[in-house]
Amino acid sequence: MIRNFSFWALLLCSFTLFAQDFEGKVVYSITVPASLDPQVKMMMPKEATGYFKDSKVRMETQAGMGMTTTSIANGKTGESVVLMNVMGSKYAIKGGGNEQEEKEMMEKTEVKLVDSTRTIAGFNCKKAILSFQTKETKEKITMNVWYTNEIKASNKHVSGPMGKIDGFILEYSFSQQGIDMMFTASAVTRQAVEDKLFDVPSDYKFMTQEELRKAFGGQ
Repeated sequence: MIRNFSFWALLLCSFTLFAQDFEGKVVYSITVPASLDPQVKMMMPKEATGYFKDSKVRMETQAGMGMTTTSIANGKTGESVVLMNVMGSKYAIKGGGNEQEEKEMMEKTEVKLVDSTRTIAGFNCKKAILSFQTKETKEKITMNVWYTNEIKASNKHVSGPMGKIDGFILEYSFSQQGIDMMFTASAVTRQAVEDKLFDVPSDYKFMTQEELRKAFGGQ
C-alpha cells in the first residue's frame, strides 16, 4: 500500500509539472472501482489539490486512518519529494533528480494520440494513451490521459513519460498493482500561490522507500 501511495502521488505531481504561465490551484476528484475491497477503499483518498507556480507543483491528498500525503516537485531541477503524515508521524521520501534515467524512460514511453475530445472543468481536452514501465517493479502501466492546450504550459523541463504530452493534464487513469484509479480535475482557479508551499517542513524525517515500508511492516 505504501508503494502505491508514493507511486501515484509522484506520478500526478510529475504529469502536471510544466514550466507554465498558469499560477493557481487545481482540485482533482479521485475515483476507484465500486468493487474494490472495502478496507482498501477506505484507505484511498477521494480528492487531490494541486498548487502550481512557475515550474513547481504541490499535490495534497488525505486518505483513511489519518494519512496525509503531500508531493512537491520542481520541473527545472527534476527533484521531488513525498511527505507523509501518518497520525502525527512525519516522513519525507526523495525522488527524481536522475536526468539520464528519466530521459531513457521518456524515450521508451509509447504514445498513441486519440481522435477524441471532451470538456473537463470548462477546458477543451484531447486524449492520449501512454504505455511505460515503472522503474522499481518493472510493471507495465497503460494510462489514459486527457490534456488541454488552453492552460499555457511547456514540457521543456519535463522528462519521463509526461515529457511526450504537449499540454496540461486534467484527467488520467491507470491501474497499478491491481488498483484502478482515476484523477479528474473538478475545479481550476487562477490565484496567487505562496512560495513556502514548496518547502519541506523541518519536522519531517527523510527516509528511503524501503525504510518506510519496513517501518510499516513491509506493506
